[in-house]
Amino acid sequence: TWKYGAVYEPFDWLMFRGTRSRDIRAPNSAELYSPKVTGFQTINGILTPTVSGGNAELFPEEADTTTVGMSIVGGGVLQGLRASVDYYDIDIQDVIGTLSGQVLVNRCLQTGAYCDQVEFVPGTTTPAKVSVVSLNLNRLETSGFDFELGYRLPLAGLSTPAALDFRV
Repeated sequence: TWKYGAVYEPFDWLMFRGTRSRDIRAPNSAELYSPKVTGFQTINGILTPTVSGGNAELFPEEADTTTVGMSIVGGGVLQGLRASVDYYDIDIQDVIGTLSGQVLVNRCLQTGAYCDQVEFVPGTTTPAKVSVVSLNLNRLETSGFDFELGYRLPLAGLSTPAALDFRV
């Protein structure tokens, strides 16, 4: 993993920041080694045997994350005011997760993906057994903005310093 970032503060009330990182999450012991359990799920209206549990063939997730943002801290008549806005972009490869039996069958029949998790009744598209173990799924991407607005109101006349914080 790695991370680098920069902070630029042109004034005592204004700060710009940015980071870029590569993060890795290894599968946990439950995702790897949970015992296999046989159960049933309704798939295409038919009660179908399923096998769930860990998968020792999992490999780590990798995420690339970029954030940029700015903060403003009020002074003078705006003393106590704080505001920040940040943009984030996260791209995770090989996300560890599970899919339902129905989703696995649908994706196999529609796109050819995850067919190694589905056994069909010979000569049909009727599932005979579905493996719903932990998998390295394709990708998860998300991006957006994070806003914060806060105000600290000092409380006077108390024996010890105190304040009320408001945050949205």
